[in-house]
Amino acid sequence: MLAMKRASISVLLALASFLPVASIQAQAAAYAPAIVSDVPSLRGSYAQSGPLGGTITVRNLSRRPVMALRLQIGASQNCDSWTQEVYWDGREELIAPGASHSIDFDAGRSSREIHGRYVQVPPCRTVVLDTVLFRDGSYEGKMWPAAQMTARMLGTDTVRQRIRDLAAPILAGAQPDSVKCDRILAAAAQLPVSSDAQMISALHARFPELSDVEVRRLTYFLNLGMATEKETFLQNFRQNARYRQENLIRMPLAQWWAILYGK
Repeated sequence: MLAMKRASISVLLALASFLPVASIQAQAAAYAPAIVSDVPSLRGSYAQSGPLGGTITVRNLSRRPVMALRLQIGASQNCDSWTQEVYWDGREELIAPGASHSIDFDAGRSSREIHGRYVQVPPCRTVVLDTVLFRDGSYEGKMWPAAQMTARMLGTDTVRQRIRDLAAPILAGAQPDSVKCDRILAAAAQLPVSSDAQMISALHARFPELSDVEVRRLTYFLNLGMATEKETFLQNFRQNARYRQENLIRMPLAQWWAILYGK
């Protein structure tokens, strides 16, 4: 009798441990967020590639090249909501007219404290394409996110152009590539990452509906774009210089530069 009770308890414990896992696995297998577009020029679809992750494919239905877009994940839902911005890489547009762009998406798992207990938050079931920026400066969707993304792109583009300008005479010189690398790194490290009045005025002209206070708030995104681009360049270029020292990169510096930083 005692052996039978122990066996029954073992079975119950095994079932208790299995059922939640099976339930979680079933929920994960069925996960597929709805992709909704609030802007007429974009359409999206989702393909699952993992338990709570997959790929969002965004198609540009317009005749204008897309330079940046924003995803709103789980807005107004009882889930772990957030936003994600996607920008062009500085060389090509993000999405050419009629083309598509793939975005890795991971709903993830998170928890929040409710009345002293941590409760698992369900994955968001809706992803909204709510704002898009085009190469000609126009946008569709929400004005404030569009202004933020425009400010960040302006900061990024400003630093990128300054890097090109400082590198041009160095690359045209007759010094060895190792010396050129050192000179470019030293010059780029001195670049400022603070916006000026001209940049702020250009933003206000793009978004005249914004108040002076809102325009001043955009300086944060201007400076963020400048600082991020500068740091990204320095990290990449230091790696390039190190690989050259180790003979892992044998391509002439001018040729390498034209591929990654050429206009």
